[in-house]
Amino acid sequence: MSRVHRLISCLGLLLAVCLCRPVGAQVSSELLSDPFDSRDLTRLLQQYVSPSVSQWIRIEGAHQAYLSRFERLEETEFVRHRTFVAERMSGVPDAATLREFLRRLKSIRRILADEDERLLREISLILEEDQQAALQHIQNIRERERLTVAYGGRSNADQAVALWRILDQWVVNLTPSELKLVELELSDYQARVIPLLLLWQAAQDSVLIALADELAASGIQSFPPADSDPAELERTLAAIREGLQQARKQSVATADKLEQINLRLVRTLESLLPDGRGRELRMRYLDHRYPEAGIDPDPGGLLAACLILLGDPDLPEELELSVREVLAAYLPADGHHLDRMVALLEKQDEEPLASDSERRIQLGQIQELRMELSQQVRRSLVGLVEHSSDRRIARFFGPTGVEQFITNDDDPESVASSSENVQDVDLTRGGPSDFISRPISTRSIGTLRALLEAESWVDAILETLYQDYLNDWRDQIAPLVEQCKKLQSNIHRYDHVSETVRVDRDALVGAYALAQQASRLVGELDTAFFDDLLLTVSEELQPDIRRHQLQHSLDLLIRGSDPIFSPRRVAYATPNVMIQLGRLQLANEERVRVDALLQSNATELLALAARARDVRFDCERRIHELNQRMEERLSDGSATSADYGMAYRALSDELLATYGTTSVDWTQAYGSFAQALSERLDVGNREAFLRDWLQASHPAVFRQAVDARPALVTSLEFEDLSAEQIETITGVLVDYERTFTDLSRELVEIDLRLGAFGAHTSEEEYDQWRVLQQQFKSAVFNRDQASMSVLRRLYLYLTPEQRARIPALRGFALD
Repeated sequence: MSRVHRLISCLGLLLAVCLCRPVGAQVSSELLSDPFDSRDLTRLLQQYVSPSVSQWIRIEGAHQAYLSRFERLEETEFVRHRTFVAERMSGVPDAATLREFLRRLKSIRRILADEDERLLREISLILEEDQQAALQHIQNIRERERLTVAYGGRSNADQAVALWRILDQWVVNLTPSELKLVELELSDYQARVIPLLLLWQAAQDSVLIALADELAASGIQSFPPADSDPAELERTLAAIREGLQQARKQSVATADKLEQINLRLVRTLESLLPDGRGRELRMRYLDHRYPEAGIDPDPGGLLAACLILLGDPDLPEELELSVREVLAAYLPADGHHLDRMVALLEKQDEEPLASDSERRIQLGQIQELRMELSQQVRRSLVGLVEHSSDRRIARFFGPTGVEQFITNDDDPESVASSSENVQDVDLTRGGPSDFISRPISTRSIGTLRALLEAESWVDAILETLYQDYLNDWRDQIAPLVEQCKKLQSNIHRYDHVSETVRVDRDALVGAYALAQQASRLVGELDTAFFDDLLLTVSEELQPDIRRHQLQHSLDLLIRGSDPIFSPRRVAYATPNVMIQLGRLQLANEERVRVDALLQSNATELLALAARARDVRFDCERRIHELNQRMEERLSDGSATSADYGMAYRALSDELLATYGTTSVDWTQAYGSFAQALSERLDVGNREAFLRDWLQASHPAVFRQAVDARPALVTSLEFEDLSAEQIETITGVLVDYERTFTDLSRELVEIDLRLGAFGAHTSEEEYDQWRVLQQQFKSAVFNRDQASMSVLRRLYLYLTPEQRARIPALRGFALD
């Protein structure tokens, strides 16, 4: 592709990005906001208004009417809008079409704003006069959400840091006393930021109009255009760039004003909260404002560890004072270094370009000083450990080692495994070390010991085998893990001279080679341990041992992510079906049927799992290499983001031709194996197994679900319930379980279809992906609404004393 065509392609890409930013909206993915859902409305009313029970009953009715109106809009206005986008906005729309798109978009924005205003006006009529003033806060927050639904990160000069989003996450961790200190400042900021965001949105719309006019005036109808005189195209592109520059002046100016009030608020909050919370906010802000500068927001994780520790309500007072004293000395010293880094960054537009390399070197030197300071403070905190037996402080600042990891007593599959035992051998997800499974834990050995009901001599043999296994793991695998971790941490390096993050290919290849070698050795050690154990037990106990062996074999082979063939599953670990099976109490007949299935299917299943694991190995490594090549080409201007996408697709096609459908076959075989296991169980165990497996294998459906069932079930266990309460709550539970199950089943079906997309999917099939994503989000929204509605009803059915016993209701505070 010629340079001229690349420039034109970049402009086309800009138009496409402006029109079709993925914003995750409920009603439409075209720059429109979700309706005001129950969770946000409840949280904001609790925080600012605190309605009474009688008021909340009426608010619930107003909100349900609001949602009903949105459902009608979904079937009318939003359908027409999406149809227009699909039919008229593909390719390069002309100026008239683009103006019509913006006219329709503004019309729907007004409809959304009117519906929100109507809901809040109805709520205002329900509230007392002294409560109504606080409702303005909610109105400001809601308007900000509508204005920023498509607000990106600080990647362009016309976008300020989205500090309001950082504040949403930061304010959650404040104590009530801290929140009271900053409440007025936050309210003032919310009110001042909305007019500027209105101006920014209008400026962004004007950029689209300017671009369309310039394209029309230049006679450009497609990307890339038909063959034209290169000189004429260069002149046309120059005119377009000039037009865009003029059109963006307003949005750049608005972004500058936003940045000014952002900085003023950050400085104010840091002065109001000098004990670490204000610094935490400042670091988050700077990390977003200077993303390429390499500023470490928290050297060594020291500040985060201190804040978590100080947030423990049971921390002894003496330890709390000691940590606060150390932190009070650390923050000003680190702040001095931080101010020097910010000063260098703020001067980068004032000094000659020749000084950029020197400035980067200075930033790196200051960052090294900050890290040294952090390490000194950490050593002083370690000194506190020597004078304290409190494990909470030792967890953050005490010594750890490989030996603790190897002898970890925690269940390796447990989500709540102790951090102190695995810090030094952190098998993080998404990298080479993710392919290395943990050693057999002492808890698993305890389970085996109880299963065998062994005599003393058998127990002694088991202990000897396990100690030999640990010694081999320590000698052969632990060093490989450490080397792999070290190389993995060096794969991405920030070059202060070139101001880029580069991939060290030698470290990349070496880390994956070490992970592959360690994985092979782990498999050999596990197999040898279980084979030796099988020789020491009677024949009738061998099937139980083989089930444990299959569990550990699968734990090794299902590791790693698959971004090529199963991109939807990358964020989640693959569940081990044998763990779900191990949680059941099997009858003798069930054991016989399950063992027969394992005897006939386990070998073939493990062989397919091993092939799929090897595919994941190669896919991850090749993607890293692709990223390295394309990032270098992007930095020197020889490629565009469109070239990046085409290269990724070419790699997908190549891997598909090399490996065929191995990954897809494995996924289907694994699902079929789980289904076959369930069919060998009796009715009670089958239902429990399927429910457990369904939740484990569809984390996107269940991980963040709002589920009211635990609260309902807990309330029915209260001894002081009246007969009327029992009858009412039981009816609610029956109806809710039916609704929750139906909506979850719908989500699982959609999740299965979304999970099937990958390198093997055709371009035509990918057209359905966006539709399925929208359906999934709509179903999640509906399920959460049903759950929140039931929780509010339960709150009203119980007395204050009864509510206090249910954790899910403690935050409602509707009285």
